[in-house]
Amino acid sequence: FETGPSSEDWRAVWIGAPLEHPIESAYLDVGASWYWTGEGDARVDAPAGERTFRTFYEVDAKSLSGTTECVITGDDEVTVWVNNARVLTHANHREYRRVDISDRLVAGRNVIVLKAKNAKGPAGLSGYIVTTPAAPDAMPVVSDFLAPAYWTAEAIDVLKVAESDPKTWKSVRRVAAAGESPWGRPRMIR
Repeated sequence: FETGPSSEDWRAVWIGAPLEHPIESAYLDVGASWYWTGEGDARVDAPAGERTFRTFYEVDAKSLSGTTECVITGDDEVTVWVNNARVLTHANHREYRRVDISDRLVAGRNVIVLKAKNAKGPAGLSGYIVTTPAAPDAMPVVSDFLAPAYWTAEAIDVLKVAESDPKTWKSVRRVAAAGESPWGRPRMIR
């Protein structure tokens, strides 16, 4: 005599969507990086203050039918604009924050601006963009949008970044791989 399901009938399944696709997980383990300005040693003691970062992100028209998310974290705080629309402010470098930016993108060149604040100590930004095509069996594409970014310490209106003089901008510097000290590997949250 038995009560309840037999061991062959019993299966446990986690309810809900995973926070990371396996491709993202692999990217975080081997490809993600932390970036900052070339001022001082960002892993130890970067200058306090606000820095503005900009990058251009190219999108082809067929990618607009899928979903595109920006995944970002910053030490101490980061605010993200996509094509002049503020999409996120995040202030916990121990967590990556995701935001859907699909409705902010256009076919062609898109301007991504990040305002980062460092109170004192280490400073860095780590992030990537995930584009998931509309086809159900298509694999997501992960892009490091920070590697080609530029920064300035000058006070600048985020709505005028695209037209600003490129001579005032400097290339970002890779300061650590994701997982390295002092940040470790931030956890993923929505």
